[in-house]
Amino acid sequence: MGDVSGLGRRLQDVRGNESLDSFAQRLEVHRNTLFRYEKGESYPDARIIYMLRMKFDVNPDWLITGEGPMHIEDGRTAGYDFELLEKITNILDGLEWVLEKRGREMNFETKKGWIKYLYKQLKQENTAEITRDKVEGVIVEVDELKKQEG
Repeated sequence: MGDVSGLGRRLQDVRGNESLDSFAQRLEVHRNTLFRYEKGESYPDARIIYMLRMKFDVNPDWLITGEGPMHIEDGRTAGYDFELLEKITNILDGLEWVLEKRGREMNFETKKGWIKYLYKQLKQENTAEITRDKVEGVIVEVDELKKQEG
């Protein structure tokens, strides 16, 4: 953790020279929360990503994956499904529950990987419903791959 790469660095790019306090206030989060986002110690939820899009014209694709332009033009909001981001949050909650039931935890790096993976997958499938069973299936597949590699 503490690595200021990826999303944390992109958040710093959006903030630019604005103070942490001022930027946090505009995003309606506590400055310590924003600090943890920027330092890569936690990950913003769908509401924060939505706020960045609406208040700063930040491209959610760029913010989450680092791909595409930093900003999107006015009028192009329709292509971004913010319900999708909320869905990802719910899926991750379910995934953490499944792992907990199996006596495992999801560390922050794993969670970041899942967010990026789910965002890309759900965006491609657009209206895809991901159930707890499907998430469990992915975990089993990942475990099998690890066994084969190990």
